[in-house]
Amino acid sequence: MIEVIVALAVIIIGVVAGLTLTVYNLKASTFGEQQLVSSNLARESIEVVRSMRDANWLKDEEWSKDVFAAGQTKFVTMFDEVDGSWSIVATDAADVKSCADCQIYLNQENGVYSHDPSKTQTIYKRLLSVKEICWLTAEDREVVEEIGETCASEELEQIGWELTSTVYFSLADRERETKVVDRLYNWR
Repeated sequence: MIEVIVALAVIIIGVVAGLTLTVYNLKASTFGEQQLVSSNLARESIEVVRSMRDANWLKDEEWSKDVFAAGQTKFVTMFDEVDGSWSIVATDAADVKSCADCQIYLNQENGVYSHDPSKTQTIYKRLLSVKEICWLTAEDREVVEEIGETCASEELEQIGWELTSTVYFSLADRERETKVVDRLYNWR
């Protein structure tokens, strides 16, 4: 009888350990997938700005023309599924978590993320913050302005932007943020 009880205890311990490991692996897999989507959404926002800058060059126009609204520093990068176009819209949100305009939706039919509220709401929100990069001729170096400051106000030449794309999501009652920072220059 004691041998049977010991054998059952060993089997139960093995099954519980196996189930615990399985649950942990499922959670880790889910988190990995959501972190990957979050990273790609953050990178996508910066690539949209890069594409707009490059399109201006190809049209032989000023590199920064119509990319960002003047005097604004926070933006939502929006995709229009109907015509396949991107737009960058200014927002007055203080941060990504409180930004209602930043909510991202998923078209379940084709897997495309957008800001169309008629689609399925996701756990993601995305906000793009922009700082100007200026050239200090006297010191022969660049400087990144603080949010709200401009190169023009200090009579400096603007040579680029420092972009911070932040994607917020909540997973199992834990809040997460993915940030991608990149600098785009007028190098042409």
